[in-house]
Amino acid sequence: MENKLDNISEEERLEILAKCSVDTEYACKFFFPDDFYAKFTSLHRKVFDVIDHTDAKKICIAGARGFGKSTICEALVKLAVIYNEKRFIGYLSSSASIAEIYTENIKLDLLSNERIAQMGFPSITTGDKGLSSEVLKQFQFSKKAWVANG
Repeated sequence: MENKLDNISEEERLEILAKCSVDTEYACKFFFPDDFYAKFTSLHRKVFDVIDHTDAKKICIAGARGFGKSTICEALVKLAVIYNEKRFIGYLSSSASIAEIYTENIKLDLLSNERIAQMGFPSITTGDKGLSSEVLKQFQFSKKAWVANG
């Protein structure tokens, strides 16, 4: 998929959005290509199949370290925000500060994602008032993230 989507028709845009709304694997690759750059394995496809075709409110994803469990879950949170599927999303982690950092990273990813804006979700990427690139840069290198992750 090309990086810029300026040349697609409204019909193509709606087709992509419709596919993304029912195919989590496709949505992950489309909206978050930097996170999902490697090819998915058959095990990944089983996880996406369960996500897309279950009526269960909770599922358990088990996999080896580096499988992408956290990345898939973060993508699900981002997609729920994009498609306005959830009113409140609580992020759980081993500590409140780590959960706060991950939540801020999710927010930053949504605010700075060009694909989301290009596909017709400008209120997510600009917020109500619009954020300048200077403000976004401040979020990227907060002291808390640097200390926790560095």
